[in-house]
Amino acid sequence: MWAIIGFIIAIGAPRLVSVYLYFFSGWFAGVFQTKGWPILGFIFLPRTMLWYSAVAHWWGGHWGLWQYVLLAVAIMADLGVGKSTYKRKPYGYL
Repeated sequence: MWAIIGFIIAIGAPRLVSVYLYFFSGWFAGVFQTKGWPILGFIFLPRTMLWYSAVAHWWGGHWGLWQYVLLAVAIMADLGVGKSTYKRKPYGYL
């Protein structure tokens, strides 16, 4: 039961933060040139969209080494690269 609740929170947290920032602040104003990119980011890559907008606000859109490294981390987190691929073998096999 706790795993399901944790999964829902992990999946929903970046989207909830995005919705909060969109409706209650001007965080996304001027970051994206079209309305399509934030919508696609919200659906498919919410952490990456949040990091892109953070770089636009905190560093004025300047992309350095650490910004790219953390962008890669955000993309991997969104795509689930760190998930385990270990599969349990049936009983009786080595």
